[in-house]
Amino acid sequence: MNAKPTPTPNADTQATLDCLRQAVNKTLERKRRLGQYSVQ
Repeated sequence: MNAKPTPTPNADTQATLDCLRQAVNKTLERKRRLGQYSVQ
């Protein structure tokens, strides 16, 4: 059984992922406060 190690993203990729996570969290929090539903 060969387990491939997870590659570590470079700085630009990590910054993009962090930005996307922050945007999604902000949107989900706003929907939660407004009482709207979200499909995940």
